[in-house]
Amino acid sequence: MKEKLFRVVMLLALFYVSANAWLPNSPYTQFATLKGRVWYDQNSNGIQDAAEDVNSVENVRVHLYKDGVDTGELSITNSRGEYIFENLEPGHKYAIKVDKPKNYVDFTYYKKGHNDDIDSDVRSDGFSDSVLLHAGEVYDKIDAGLVCKCIAWLHIEKLTNNEDADFSKGPFIKIGDEVEWKYIVNNPSRVKICNIKVVDDKEGNVTCPKSCLAPLEEMTCIKRGIAKAGAYENKATVTGKCDNNASGCSNNGVVINDDPSHYYGIEPKIDIEKYTNGKDSDTAPGEKLIVGSKVIWKYVVKNVGNVKLHDIIVQDDKEGDINCPKDSLEAGESMTCQKSGIVQAGQYENIATVSAKDPLNEDVQDSDPSHYVGKYKGACLGNFYWFDKNLNGVQDSGEPGVVGVKVELYDSAGNLLQTTHTNNEGKYLFCHLNPGKYRVKFDLPSSYLFVPANKGSDDTKDSDANRNGWSHIITLKDGDKDLSIDAGIYCSCDEGLVEGRKVHMDAINKESFIISALMIIMIALTIKIDERKS
Repeated sequence: MKEKLFRVVMLLALFYVSANAWLPNSPYTQFATLKGRVWYDQNSNGIQDAAEDVNSVENVRVHLYKDGVDTGELSITNSRGEYIFENLEPGHKYAIKVDKPKNYVDFTYYKKGHNDDIDSDVRSDGFSDSVLLHAGEVYDKIDAGLVCKCIAWLHIEKLTNNEDADFSKGPFIKIGDEVEWKYIVNNPSRVKICNIKVVDDKEGNVTCPKSCLAPLEEMTCIKRGIAKAGAYENKATVTGKCDNNASGCSNNGVVINDDPSHYYGIEPKIDIEKYTNGKDSDTAPGEKLIVGSKVIWKYVVKNVGNVKLHDIIVQDDKEGDINCPKDSLEAGESMTCQKSGIVQAGQYENIATVSAKDPLNEDVQDSDPSHYVGKYKGACLGNFYWFDKNLNGVQDSGEPGVVGVKVELYDSAGNLLQTTHTNNEGKYLFCHLNPGKYRVKFDLPSSYLFVPANKGSDDTKDSDANRNGWSHIITLKDGDKDLSIDAGIYCSCDEGLVEGRKVHMDAINKESFIISALMIIMIALTIKIDERKS
């Protein structure tokens, strides 16, 4: 059973392959076709004009070439001037060779107008270019135009900077650079043509080395100018006349031909504008930003020239390469690139540079600076200079502040930074301080002494000045507000409590007197004893 099933499947597969090999759409049998037309180019312009539809040339022999080799196949044009080669094997290159009839002097202009539907595609030797044919393709764009013996004609080919730019924008030329036009004049007819003149509709009369051309002779005329901005088109026209000794020339012997050419005058320019946190800070100092906060730079790049720019690169001398959404911009187009960072302290400048390539692959660039100043939020330091009535080293309720006393701020290296005075409440304050280490120096009024420092457990209520008026070293971070650096004083003439003991000034004075008297008595007794010994 399995063997029978296998045989059936194999037969079906063979049938399918065989059937597809004979189907019209099968890739094995989709042959190609090559066909075209031979016509009489009555006005010798190289174009199949509408009026020349009836100018078909029949009985012209057309040979078929395959991959550069004559296949031996021959097609004779019909009454409509048509030839055809069918059943051609696809995947090969085919060309034709047209035998020139006796009544015609030459083939018309080759590829004039660059439109394969209406131009002539054979050269003066009757050969066409090769074309690669695909399966099922019908290629009908190889035509041949003929000119009659009685026609005298001239051909002009105009080049701009050596480029035959009949229809395109032509070569890109920088504004102000020299542009060169070449006017190649050819006499493809069989009669001598004289009185040849070349005129450019924009550049005027063109000087040529000759005024006559013999049959099949050629000359080149040259004119130069300066490139202007934008698209530029100029058309060259050549005129001539059959030599007086020539016979049978039509149009009273007058011949004329023209050819256009183009260039595009380019002005490649690029602009970059750099913004710091949205501000165009070209000059210092720029915006004031808080140290440690986020800063955003925007780089607005615009193509301010008249041609497309490519290979655009944006760089920042401090921030490095900048990522952008595109690497090319059309004329007038812009884009925004962005980079972020952290604000640093002090004056900061960075310069953005944009570089690009123009259509000539030459460099175009621009730069723009930006600035900011990194400022700290600032720390503050203060607070109270008071008169300690009870001499306990603590700010008790009702104890008054000392007014107008000088207070100095130093860094940890001993450099004086600021000076202030206590206000009418005995308070002082230093602000806008950068992070760092500081010391406070309190001035001392005459006849006063500083109370002992750091009494009690509350740092906001004690005194922080030593006996010379210096505080300890205070470390501040950005944004800190330390209002705990105080100084307490008492009058040296007052009775008071010092370190918890009551001191009576009169007792101190009495004790001092007794001690002094005893010392005098002892000195006197010592002197008396010495005298007796002697």
